[in-house]
Amino acid sequence: MPARFRDFICTTQEVQLPASFGEASQSQAWNSAMAEELDAMARNGKDEHRIVEIKQTLHEQFTIKDLGAASYYLGLELRRGNDGIRVSQSKFTNDLLEEFQVSQNFRAHTPLGTIKPLHRDSVLFSQPHLFRKLVGKLIYLGFSRTDLSFAVQQLSQFMHAPTEDHWLAATHILQYLRNTSSLGLFFPTRSPLELTGYCDSDWGNCLDTRRSLSGYCVFFGGTWIAWKTKKQQAVSKSSTEAEYRNIVVAISELLWIHYVLESLRVSVPRPIPLYCDNESAITLVADIFTKSLCAPLFLRHCGKLNLEGFACRGM
Repeated sequence: MPARFRDFICTTQEVQLPASFGEASQSQAWNSAMAEELDAMARNGKDEHRIVEIKQTLHEQFTIKDLGAASYYLGLELRRGNDGIRVSQSKFTNDLLEEFQVSQNFRAHTPLGTIKPLHRDSVLFSQPHLFRKLVGKLIYLGFSRTDLSFAVQQLSQFMHAPTEDHWLAATHILQYLRNTSSLGLFFPTRSPLELTGYCDSDWGNCLDTRRSLSGYCVFFGGTWIAWKTKKQQAVSKSSTEAEYRNIVVAISELLWIHYVLESLRVSVPRPIPLYCDNESAITLVADIFTKSLCAPLFLRHCGKLNLEGFACRGM
């Protein structure tokens, strides 16, 4: 094995793998090894001769085949251009539409449409396994389709006992996909390395539990990198509390992404903006350390979070 390649990989062989990210961040040996590994990757990524040498060494040891730049992987289609990389799942979507025999006579323009909120009180669907199969595929499709997050979350609540209304809502999503099968994510080649978050929630719209939904999305340099829709763990007594809980969830995600970027030596400007459309919740976050009445609510929801370096703003 050439000395250069041995130096490139020796750090990961000498350090024991940590059991968790928290353990890794506290290990000086692991941090040093990762720092050396990142430096080696940065050097090798700019040296074409070194890249060829590493590929040849890998081939001698493991018999590999260089397939060139990735274009398709596990249903994800990668298209490269001068302006960036586009990621979509159009083939997976078309196969899904063909599998479930979606009619071409009607095409929806929104994932869920203007139907009433989904709940449990309805006639049970006669083929629950078919519903579970479809929702599972829609969850996988969500890797590149941010617009399906809310709709799929709504359907995922009823996997154990789907009803006829739930099946109609699922087929409505398929009609929407027929009209938008080519949509996906775009990663531009040039964009500012800035983190930005957006969050929003409803208030008690679940007819079964009256719990609210939290939703957020995170942009890095103008590109979606994280998004989620999830039901809150407790019933909120006001829309302000529901939005406040959502802000806490979004800040937790932004903190985690920021720590990951720091470990990769990517500098992110501070403060990190988080946009919310509820003025009461924004005021509550801004004055959390000056108003004693807010202290119990703060400690209950985000007492362990470090809010320094964040700016909550209205939309």
